[in-house]
Amino acid sequence: MSNVLRWITTIALVAAGLSVVTAAPAAAAACGTGGTLCTGWDPQSAGCSPGAYNLESFDHGGDGITDLRYNATCHAAWARFTSSSGRGGKISIESTDGIEYVVNLAGYVGEVKWTRMIDFTKTVRACHFAYYGDQALWKCSSWR
Repeated sequence: MSNVLRWITTIALVAAGLSVVTAAPAAAAACGTGGTLCTGWDPQSAGCSPGAYNLESFDHGGDGITDLRYNATCHAAWARFTSSSGRGGKISIESTDGIEYVVNLAGYVGEVKWTRMIDFTKTVRACHFAYYGDQALWKCSSWR
């Protein structure tokens, strides 16, 4: 009987270990527990949009509003654009150390697009790019 009891105990310990191993990736996937874990994540799928606020917003030639968004729980920032003109273009978030995420705008009124996030231990800014006639122009927020 003692061999059977050891075998059952071993199986129980292995099963308990497997449940911890399976739970670990979900916990590691939770963005915001160290700042850098959020870099490259989509703010919507990471759960960082609720509770976020605008650090800065600007209009670029009447095309719409570009926001530099921040969530304190995720400790990350991203750019968001809401179109009012339907003009295409791009938005980006970039850091002073070279990380940049760019999103193309389809160009319809009411379009809302956002970039991936960069952890807020870095200095970042949000930018909007659009064509005005034969000119391509960027406008960016302040570095934060």
